[in-house]
Amino acid sequence: MRISDENNIIEVNLDSLNRTMKQLLEDKIGQIDTSKIFYSLNDVLKITGFSKGYFEKYILYDRRFIEARKKVGRKWIFHVNKTCVFY
Repeated sequence: MRISDENNIIEVNLDSLNRTMKQLLEDKIGQIDTSKIFYSLNDVLKITGFSKGYFEKYILYDRRFIEARKKVGRKWIFHVNKTCVFY
């Protein structure tokens, strides 16, 4: 793919870009700790990249997410296998 304007010409190899992005994504997925049974709220926010406000407003109280969450004291924990559907 070639992008140009008056002064610059940029050539992008889309195949190379796709391979690089897939590799980065696979590396990031591989960093997820599979030894855990539950995630804390901070774990979920870190994995998904959502802000706490967005997560609480749009995800936490979503009826599809009810099975994945559990309140322990004042903190929320999330079952790993059921949470994976949302990211």
